[in-house]
Amino acid sequence: MPITELVVVYVKPEIAKQANAGLLDASRALDNTPGCHSVRVGHVLRQDGKDIESEYRTVFGVEWDKPESYHAFAHSEPYKEFVPTLLPWVTEKPSPGLFQSCPGYARSNDALDGAITQIFLATPTGDRDEIIDAWGRLIQGLKQERETLHDWNGWGIEGVDGTWAGILRWSTVEESDEVSKSKVVEELKAAGKLEEFVVKFTQTVKNVV
Repeated sequence: MPITELVVVYVKPEIAKQANAGLLDASRALDNTPGCHSVRVGHVLRQDGKDIESEYRTVFGVEWDKPESYHAFAHSEPYKEFVPTLLPWVTEKPSPGLFQSCPGYARSNDALDGAITQIFLATPTGDRDEIIDAWGRLIQGLKQERETLHDWNGWGIEGVDGTWAGILRWSTVEESDEVSKSKVVEELKAAGKLEEFVVKFTQTVKNVV
């Protein structure tokens, strides 16, 4: 089953723009990696409603065909060469999160493939179904307002087991703002500790072998 790897990289503020450019270059280590469907690199425009675009907080969105392919890369020579290139720019070593699609969803590719990507990460404080139910209501409402909607959600595995991720694809930041202020997002917050990232992916490599 395909998995989605999400990584938020906290870069050193004094070299933020340079760090983001360097991380874009470093991501080429994933080119032609077996089992890697796509690689996207961008930066956070807003986090939890706060404009942090100038901080160039970098985000990686990587699709793998299965967890084993990710682990094979994580133990490979290219990975050993890749990680040291990140360290001069970051405040702490990045921690990847691997997510597996919820029932009814396959790859996250369509949801990640927009001008603007809205990512929610939540850790339920109670029943996991509360998160899924709230997300379902949000998607149902959005589909009533729009002809098309690209969305995805899944649960974390391995190191982020129990963490939920939801992704929405937009054309503008303003569209994500409308969702951020919605009643259903407040329900998501009530169901668990919620983080929200509005991301602009600036580099994409698709159909990696």
